[in-house]
Amino acid sequence: MFKFLYQLGLILEKFERTAPRIFWFLSLVFYTVFVSPHEAKIPPVQVCQYQVVSQQFRAGGQGENLNIIQKMDPDFHRRLEKYFPDWEERMAYQKSQTEFYKSAMRKKKEIIKLRMVDDLNFYSEKELDAINYFEGKSFYARCQDPSVAPNIYDTRQSFLLKMHDISSREKFLQSFNRINN
Repeated sequence: MFKFLYQLGLILEKFERTAPRIFWFLSLVFYTVFVSPHEAKIPPVQVCQYQVVSQQFRAGGQGENLNIIQKMDPDFHRRLEKYFPDWEERMAYQKSQTEFYKSAMRKKKEIIKLRMVDDLNFYSEKELDAINYFEGKSFYARCQDPSVAPNIYDTRQSFLLKMHDISSREKFLQSFNRINN
């Protein structure tokens, strides 16, 4: 019996290496069919529009300002995304960070593909800075915090989150109109 289980383990290990997606899909199916009915049922999580919108914000200070995000009107936010102006310097900074972020994500994908341990030493300093920028970590956590005035270090999403505040929006529009007129 032990020899049979050992050989089955080897076969499964080989199957996982050759077809990982199929292996994990079948594992999940077997788990839900055989194990899940015998465990205590966990009520499904109810998803609402506010949760979907709040997940797309990778900005600093998100934990403290979760109430702001939950009270946010998703329709108004979509209109801001579509029509609200932005300034050239912030867009240029985000564009340069996007290139480094894409490079870092390509490296990360290769690291996962090669089944290596993801180490920060594989990334350049600019790639690590871009990761922090888009995830709202370290220095960018303070800059992208909704309580701080809009600045060049905001992502488009953190900038729009700040524009939900009426006074911030008015100040920005006055400044934007003064510069562009």
